[in-house]
Amino acid sequence: MDKRKRNREIRFRYCLNISPKAFQKLRLRIQTIIEKFPEQQIKQLAGAMAKVVPYLDDFEGRKNISTRKKIYTPVWETFLGWNQIEFSPSLFNSTKIMEMVEKTRELLLAQQHKAVADFEGRYELHKGPMGTIGDIIEKNSILGSHLQSLSDGLHTLTQAIATNLGKDYNRIIQEVFREIKPIWSTSYGVFACGAYFLGLTGNDPAIMQYIDRQLEIEYLDDKNEVRAIFYGSSASMD
Repeated sequence: MDKRKRNREIRFRYCLNISPKAFQKLRLRIQTIIEKFPEQQIKQLAGAMAKVVPYLDDFEGRKNISTRKKIYTPVWETFLGWNQIEFSPSLFNSTKIMEMVEKTRELLLAQQHKAVADFEGRYELHKGPMGTIGDIIEKNSILGSHLQSLSDGLHTLTQAIATNLGKDYNRIIQEVFREIKPIWSTSYGVFACGAYFLGLTGNDPAIMQYIDRQLEIEYLDDKNEVRAIFYGSSASMD
């Protein structure tokens, strides 16, 4: 089986399960950051979006999560900042995307990442290649609106729990679900949502023990049979 065919036959599934115990420990953090530190909330969301910028082996700035978070967080902070100013409903037209591409190059060059900055600039030449910030925004132009809706939904939920205003739990859950649901409409939004919750944990063992993370990789072997590999950890049931 040649490399191109093998690559086409590989499938990945990632599952993140935040147990009730984990959410109880995260709830106060979520409510505090949304109500008292909105700028930190934007930084948390931007950091999550930066982490899930696609991996590219050709550029140091794209090879690992920590580097992507460091150099792309300012990019996504800018994106979210523009969404706050022009929230209607944050659809980026081609002119705005080009402005964002230029800002991305400027921010990356300021951090001495010329190679990946030049890569981002290729979008201006022929609306590509795939994986540039311009390409991501073009395909997820309403993502800023969805992230704002996610924050609103989490605030509604945590506030209702904290103040015991949940007399009509069905109505509140429906309202929360309606506000959170849009983030799941794109794969990038799903990835960013997961990274956001994991970022809020701060890798605290007291929380991480109640979070289940599983990665499943399926592929066809040389005999054209399906094989699967599993990675991950199971949440504590204590």
